[in-house]
Amino acid sequence: MNKCNLLLMVCFAGLIVSGLTSCAPAGTIEQAEIYDKNEQYYDAVVIYKSLYKAEKKSHDKKADFAFRLGEDLRKNRDYRQSEGWYQRAISLNYKDPIVYQRLSDVLKMDEKYDEAIAALETFKKEMPSDTTYASEQITVLKEFLNEKAGCQLYFVDNFRQANSAQNDYAPVVVKNGNGREASESLVFTSDRPDATGKKTFGRTGLKYSDLFVLTKKKTGKVEKWSTPPVVLPGDVNTGMNQGTATFDGKGNTMYYTDCNGPLVIDVKKKNDEKNIDAKKKAPNCVIKEAVKKGNVWGDPQVLQFCTDTSLNYGQPAISPDGTRMVFSMNGPNTRGGHDLYLSTYVKRGRTWSDPINIGDNINTKGDEMYPYFYNDTTLYFSSDGWPGLGGLDLFVTYGQGVNWTKPKHIKAPLNSGGDDFGITFNEDKISGFFTSNRLKSKGDDIYSFTVPPQTYTVSGVVFFNDTIGHKKRLIASADVILTSMKDGRKFKAKSNNSGFYKFVLSDNTEYKLMAKKHGYFSSNVEHATTVGLDCSKDMNQDLEVKLPIITVHNIYYELDSSRLLPASTGSLDSLYDHVLSVYPYMVFEVGSHTDCRASYHHNDSLSLKRAQVVVEYLASKGVDKSRLVAHGYGEHQLVNNCACEPNNVGPGKDCTEAEHAANRRTTFKILRTDFQNKEEKAREEEEEK
Repeated sequence: MNKCNLLLMVCFAGLIVSGLTSCAPAGTIEQAEIYDKNEQYYDAVVIYKSLYKAEKKSHDKKADFAFRLGEDLRKNRDYRQSEGWYQRAISLNYKDPIVYQRLSDVLKMDEKYDEAIAALETFKKEMPSDTTYASEQITVLKEFLNEKAGCQLYFVDNFRQANSAQNDYAPVVVKNGNGREASESLVFTSDRPDATGKKTFGRTGLKYSDLFVLTKKKTGKVEKWSTPPVVLPGDVNTGMNQGTATFDGKGNTMYYTDCNGPLVIDVKKKNDEKNIDAKKKAPNCVIKEAVKKGNVWGDPQVLQFCTDTSLNYGQPAISPDGTRMVFSMNGPNTRGGHDLYLSTYVKRGRTWSDPINIGDNINTKGDEMYPYFYNDTTLYFSSDGWPGLGGLDLFVTYGQGVNWTKPKHIKAPLNSGGDDFGITFNEDKISGFFTSNRLKSKGDDIYSFTVPPQTYTVSGVVFFNDTIGHKKRLIASADVILTSMKDGRKFKAKSNNSGFYKFVLSDNTEYKLMAKKHGYFSSNVEHATTVGLDCSKDMNQDLEVKLPIITVHNIYYELDSSRLLPASTGSLDSLYDHVLSVYPYMVFEVGSHTDCRASYHHNDSLSLKRAQVVVEYLASKGVDKSRLVAHGYGEHQLVNNCACEPNNVGPGKDCTEAEHAANRRTTFKILRTDFQNKEEKAREEEEEK
């Protein structure tokens, strides 16, 4: 915001004390400090500039005046001038490293993010004991710079139907009526010339703000906003600042901020009776309730807890169930400037409870403002105390009461280098409006936004590893099961002829994934997750099923020979009877293994010959030789630590005969489950013809 744009802080806050003059005379540092205390920054700046110019002797004093100028201009939302004064303070060796953090704040507002990061790095070096905020802020800025070329999380557009050359902000969507006659309204705050007050607000030089309304009506399939906006009808708007409204679920009760006028303090007459009396009657902002009768809002009543005139209450947000109100307040017990507070509706007394601070999980040393309930457990708000991209940034938190999660920063383009605040959602929950004074805005403007759908998928192939062909063999018609770890729901798919499968995933969900196929061991359980993802993503996860391996014992050969001994036939006959003849569609690898004694080359040759002998024996029993593939592994897959190589000096030299015998084995591994003999193939070909 520029200095004419301070209604961000004001309409919540007619908080801000007025009394500005266009050319306040130079004064003393004490007078400037009084202006600062009463948030009359424009007058304070005039004095500090004259003090800076007049100071000829002390660099330290000159640096102090420059820093104070940077501070007041920053608070008055004149960021570019503020940047220049902070730079001057640094060039004059201002002693407090906080100047670098403040400089980074205004550089962000001008979207000079690389320079802002450099300023924060300097702050960390100068203030190593207090770098948590700086480190988190650097992370946010670097993530933003890295994500600039990423996916589009929001589509944002200036909502010109609501905006004027003045400040338009804090929109809220209101549903009117039910059924065919239902319409939708957008109520917002503006200080445009059409506002009802006749006076000019001293802080901004513009009108005092009022609540305005746009109505959208549906004719057939066409929806159209009425233009131009009109002042909200009824007794709500007065000659002072009103704004930042919220509505109950039916749209018949409104809560809004009402500020009862500026406090004018003349620092030159601080002991004057009228001036002292003005201080005693310091104005404040309160939250009021108004009820709709017909199309008119009337009978505004101050909420019961707005009793302390030293505090400023405002920017209320009602939960959808109507039982809780979160609002912003400043005062002596806040963590910083403005904190969020919670009040609960007491049905028996038809009243609102005394407010309690919503807690340190949300509130900071900065300002927390403009809350909005997305649902009963999701709260949006704006803050300049949490690391962000500019001044006020939008954040979201989850919880209830005073128990809320650490706020999550809403990414660009919803947030920008400017002040981004006052979000509201349409009934569809994926579109809405918010306020920003980003670089191309003329003050505070209302923007519309939509959330484009993001798509998350997981896909891959089901396969097994062919150890003979050293290929990834793709598996068709495998069952792929996807299980949601959120609610346990299961989804199934079949791999196609290329082994391919694909699932569309829900957002913010973890999944388990596995594949099954008759005749194979199931794949390992793999995982896929969309938790923490903002952008569309296609994840790949191949699933490997395993072929069963049958180890056949008691197959004996003559010493150092491939000749089968008679004692081996019993095991092979049993294998034929119980496996090979029962599953005629299976193709097997016959693998022969030796112990480590003798050379690699010798054992490779010997094991292959032994495997071939087993194939010949089983073929003699009637097994089609096309179903059997001989493979000699030699000593390459030992089942224990009995290796002899190299040169027969490995640990195997100390192994027992029983340990060596464990390595001498014959294995049967299923390679395929789609075998067809010649007759079956011919029949299938004939059927296809």
